[in-house]
Amino acid sequence: MELRSNQKEAVKVSIANDFSSGIHFHATGTGKSWTAMLILKEFYQHYPKKNILWICEKKDILTHQFSKEILKKRGFQNIIQQFNVLDFVNNKPDNWFDSLNSSSFWGKPFLCIINRAFLTSKNKYEKILKPIHLVIHDECHSIENNTTQQFYQWLQKINQHKFKIETRIIGFTATPEKIEPLNKIISQYSIYDAFLDNVILPPKIIWVKNQTNPPLQDIIKIIQSYTQKLPYQKIIVWCGMIEECIEIALNWKPYFPDFDLCLDFNNMFDKLKSNEIQSKFNISEKDFYDFNHFYQLEKRGILFCAVKHREGSDIPNIDACIFMDLVSHRSERVFVQCMGRVLRKDENNKKKYGLIIDLKAHSTIEICNRVQHYMQLKDIFPWKYNYKKAILGGKSYYINSLLMKE
Repeated sequence: MELRSNQKEAVKVSIANDFSSGIHFHATGTGKSWTAMLILKEFYQHYPKKNILWICEKKDILTHQFSKEILKKRGFQNIIQQFNVLDFVNNKPDNWFDSLNSSSFWGKPFLCIINRAFLTSKNKYEKILKPIHLVIHDECHSIENNTTQQFYQWLQKINQHKFKIETRIIGFTATPEKIEPLNKIISQYSIYDAFLDNVILPPKIIWVKNQTNPPLQDIIKIIQSYTQKLPYQKIIVWCGMIEECIEIALNWKPYFPDFDLCLDFNNMFDKLKSNEIQSKFNISEKDFYDFNHFYQLEKRGILFCAVKHREGSDIPNIDACIFMDLVSHRSERVFVQCMGRVLRKDENNKKKYGLIIDLKAHSTIEICNRVQHYMQLKDIFPWKYNYKKAILGGKSYYINSLLMKE
């Protein structure tokens, strides 16, 4: 695979700065994970005996990044073989730190792959007796978390006083927050930059104004009117809590008979088997497909999820996402992270834009402000605005849209 200009520049500037700490702020869909792996490769070539810790907030992102299929596709099998790879994403022994402490037995530096919550649980990292020379922190906006801050404070102290080495921490995110020790942006490549370079698709944002919560049939009609012309009609729906997720999926099922409807939330199958869910919804795991089925689908599928897949999930052919949690004042970071799910190009180049439907946004200005901060735009309004009135069931709906333009 050929490197894009933003990836080449990120790797080049990291080498030029001797892999100093900071953030690579690049939009979703522009190859951050691949860039991170290239920087790991370059760091190994410069420092072949140094230990590396690879952190991410989400386990499913790490599982995807280090799957044999992805490593082979990106040509990284050889570099991974140079390390004693310690993968604590799904295998979580209580004494995981012992593996790091005894890793020198294998005559290789270690590459420890671990999700942030497990790393910081019960401060067990304080039992690590080997130096950590580089931390690669993917989706590093979690750095503001208190436990993450405590980990980095410990790491800097132990490296400085015990091992007499410099702490190198390189973060990757589409929504940066400049917080110690990642308070320096090394390189940046925004959604707007990527759109201008034709790396990702333009976002098309739809939101609906109405005096009251619209009835289900009106919601469905509005959604169908904007999704039926999409090339894949592969949609992800964020529903808030787990019970809302199940309820919305059941309510939508009669309206989408030709679609594969899928569910995904933490401990999904255990939840569906629970007496509480069974008694309330009379539902089992046989009534809906799971995330893996949705991932493999080419088209005509809807994934209902609670919180999951707002960041980092590289799901093929998604051309629409919908906010069904009816939040009027959504966090800018969450909005931009979710928007990034649908902006990736498809292999067949059928997609013309990524569709984002927010059924209860507060105002046009708020929609724009959500993305201005994380797109790093100043004195630019890169939007084509459209407005129309629709009458459904005797009720008036005011449908607004923004399409990114040059």
